[in-house]
Amino acid sequence: MTNQFYLAVTAAVLFGFWGGYMFGFGRSKIMAAENILLNEEIDRLGEELATAWKASESQIICEGSELYWQVERAAGELPIGWEIRICVERDAGYAELWDQDGCEVDFPNSCETLALTVSDAIDHAKEASHE
Repeated sequence: MTNQFYLAVTAAVLFGFWGGYMFGFGRSKIMAAENILLNEEIDRLGEELATAWKASESQIICEGSELYWQVERAAGELPIGWEIRICVERDAGYAELWDQDGCEVDFPNSCETLALTVSDAIDHAKEASHE
């Protein structure tokens, strides 16, 4: 076998690979690979979005349940005979503090949220009952 034969075979093989790639045979494989990569990226972004949604959803639930936990705290920590009344009306919500004698008690509060107001009422009742 001569060098020309090896050269011809080498050229045919190279043209087969490169020519096929250049003329579309390899292009479909590349596009399929890119499609796989894009689908993986879409899946990753979907999972990231789901994780972020769950985190924000749980944060909303936690913020909403803060009032629940303050009511639970009041049930366990309020001095005997003291009451906290949570009042809700259109566009407003507030808490009233009542002592063991049935008198409404003014207490300092932050007024930031109803949960914090209930917390302030609990703290004031505990302090006032020790006086």
